[in-house]
Amino acid sequence: MKTAPSTESAGTAVRRIVTRTLDVIGTAADTVGAAVVLMMALAGAVHLGPEAIQLESWDLALAGLAVYGGTKLVQALVVGLADLLDPDQRDGDLLRDAEALVRQIQDDLGQGADTDEVLEVLRESRLVMTLADLMHTLAVRHHPDHKPKGVWDPPLYSATWHLHTVDQCTREL
Repeated sequence: MKTAPSTESAGTAVRRIVTRTLDVIGTAADTVGAAVVLMMALAGAVHLGPEAIQLESWDLALAGLAVYGGTKLVQALVVGLADLLDPDQRDGDLLRDAEALVRQIQDDLGQGADTDEVLEVLRESRLVMTLADLMHTLAVRHHPDHKPKGVWDPPLYSATWHLHTVDQCTREL
């Protein structure tokens, strides 16, 4: 089966690999911490290894709590870093924020905002044209085989065409 070439940048690919690695480390932190405490308990019971890890009762309990706290701290740091680096973490969040801002402008219009000013800013911002470009990109990439240029997903292409028309109309006002 032939697959289309990846359009993913090298930086994004590296961020995905680092994110997966950090997730594995975060998941394994509890297991590693438990293994360390178990080894310390065994070393204390059979008097094996360096004297520093041959702990008994209260010292072992305190060391176990310290290791547990350390693993939780490492886990929180690693998972937080993975969330920051994950290129897929916020897919769509910016679009949701943009939608909320557009709704706010719509509410402002309902409360008496200056229509001419809103239209002028809409023209200057090129928001509609940028949205049309985004829809065009989605239309081209929507098909799993990434259809060749010139062959688009009809509903997305139709939306793109309508947005271009809206952009043209706002420029003529």
